[in-house]
Amino acid sequence: MLCCLCLLSAHFTILFVLIFCRFLSQFTHSSIAVGPRIDALRPLEELIPGVLAASKAPSTVKGYHSQFQKWKAWAASFPGVACFPASALHFSLYLISLVQSGYSFATINSAFYSVNFFHNSCGVPNPCNSSFVKAILEGCKRVSANFVSSKKRLPICPEHLHALVQRFAGVNASLSDIRDVCLCLVSFAGFLRFNEACNIRWCDIDFKDDVFFSVYS
Repeated sequence: MLCCLCLLSAHFTILFVLIFCRFLSQFTHSSIAVGPRIDALRPLEELIPGVLAASKAPSTVKGYHSQFQKWKAWAASFPGVACFPASALHFSLYLISLVQSGYSFATINSAFYSVNFFHNSCGVPNPCNSSFVKAILEGCKRVSANFVSSKKRLPICPEHLHALVQRFAGVNASLSDIRDVCLCLVSFAGFLRFNEACNIRWCDIDFKDDVFFSVYS
């Protein structure tokens, strides 16, 4: 079974790399600028996307592809904004928009290196080499850190649970709603973590007088 899963994972990894190579080829074949093109060397040029994809781990390639697609979609929503080659100003605005949308710096940094990879791979002017873009990235790092630290996790109060019961555990509530509300109440009363609450079994519950019960986990 484990061998089958490994083979299935490898199959999807190869399939994704092939899709990524096809995606990358639309840029490399039309935009590569590392030297003059010679017809006799075209068969070797066809191998460029695959070799470039092999320069990174499959998980990294997958992340770069996903982040570049998001940048591409954002650029397409604004007339006159080209995703490739990208201008330093437009890409900087995209990074700022990610901060405004509440994304973590890890996501913003991934977007930066995704665009950096595609531009470097095709030998075109790279906006990520700009000191302006690098300064924007550093600013995004500080702003996003302050944004995350400003979020305070407020504690759950009995009033919150009372409102939860009134809304989701009324006379017309479904069995699944009552189950979820009960899980919240038991977790609050017993100071249970999520995994502890989910692992409660019927034999762990001791009912007393049809009113109170104890949970042993």
